[in-house]
Amino acid sequence: MELTGKTAVVTGAAVRLGRAIALELAAAGCDVVVHYGSHAEEADAVVRRICDDTGRRAVAVHADLRDPVRGAATLFAAVRERFGRADVLVNNAAIYEPGDFGTITEDHWDRHLGLNLKAPFFLAQRFAEQFEGDGGSLVNILCRRATRPTAEDLPYTAAKAGLLALTKGLALRLAPAIRVNGVAPGEMLPPAGRGETPEEWESRVRAAVPLDRVGGADPVAGAVRYLCEAEYVTGEVLHVTGGDHL
Repeated sequence: MELTGKTAVVTGAAVRLGRAIALELAAAGCDVVVHYGSHAEEADAVVRRICDDTGRRAVAVHADLRDPVRGAATLFAAVRERFGRADVLVNNAAIYEPGDFGTITEDHWDRHLGLNLKAPFFLAQRFAEQFEGDGGSLVNILCRRATRPTAEDLPYTAAKAGLLALTKGLALRLAPAIRVNGVAPGEMLPPAGRGETPEEWESRVRAAVPLDRVGGADPVAGAVRYLCEAEYVTGEVLHVTGGDHL
């Protein structure tokens, strides 16, 4: 799939992995819809960088994906207004809240299932209804825990495992018009608000990584670009973990 001149929607594109993905797809020639939930200033900065560095068009769009049905409708209404349709959808927006098993609440479950699983489904629904022919690419951002669960943070893990199943199901349901794949990162960036310096985090994490280094956001963005361009790949999950998923 030639990305030059295509339009890509990246959810949660203002910061971290989403930002890197938006910049990578713009560098590949895409116009980009930079979705954000709460980081308005950062989203505007991503838009400016895309326009200044690549000459592609970009727009920041706010949509609250904690309300999956209305959020998806809001986002794709903006896509239709500004670009007509989208050719690429990257479901990156997610929530990760650590929680002790004995104190996890129903609200905790609902937040993780809503943003991490329900929202990607309804976004895929709005994305798919644009297509009469073929040529679409949808990439879901998963997690290594989707295929190798841990004993902690079970609502998050279950939601990402569900997104893995959804990825494969959508690949069957939306073929041949839309290819659907997933990228499963490991621990690529230091988590926010965990009381650990980036240096401490890197020292701890790299000890478990066979390649003996942490990857950062760029390898994930490169994997997304590959899957968008790979015309004969669908239903695949590409681990970008340095071997930490093994």
